[in-house]
Amino acid sequence: ELGRQILADLHAEGRLPGWVTGDEVYGRDPNLRAWLESPEVDTGYVLAISASTRIALSPVLTARADSVLKTLMASDWVIDSCGNGSKGERRYAWAWVATTSPRHHLLIRRSLAPNAKGVRELAFYLCFAPEGRPVTLRTLIAVAGRRWPVEEDFQVAKDAFGLDHSQVRTYPALLRHLVLAIAALAVVAVTTAHARTTA
Repeated sequence: ELGRQILADLHAEGRLPGWVTGDEVYGRDPNLRAWLESPEVDTGYVLAISASTRIALSPVLTARADSVLKTLMASDWVIDSCGNGSKGERRYAWAWVATTSPRHHLLIRRSLAPNAKGVRELAFYLCFAPEGRPVTLRTLIAVAGRRWPVEEDFQVAKDAFGLDHSQVRTYPALLRHLVLAIAALAVVAVTTAHARTTA
């Protein structure tokens, strides 16, 4: 609800971006998805969903997101980067699956290398493309990848700037604490970037 309110404020100010992304907390919220798809908002999204989320693949077939893997061939996978990370390019195998709606898609991400348990990790995304907006697999991959820099910034803000170290009880006090911590992070990030370009 808080996330939707932030997006609603951006929409009211005319600053809502053309695409929204988020983790499974946001992806499993049908009210958020319906709001983003509403004619007044009509904003694209790439939201993570659980493997057990049911997807309408045809008018008569609904299946779990992870069961779609059985229908994919090797040629259905594309290897691409969703952006830079702390260890370089974030390269994965991606599959793009149609649903009953021409505006909704299932996006599947698979790790290129097995983890310690010998399993290639998977992630599933429900995607929505507004009417009249051309969408490509590359666009959806790029939107999915925008989540990581934000998460990394929040982790740094928690570790180094005390973003999560507040005991406030009111919204205004919490907002002041959050703004101060994020402002400190921004000052350090800008200073660091400037030092790198002049060095």
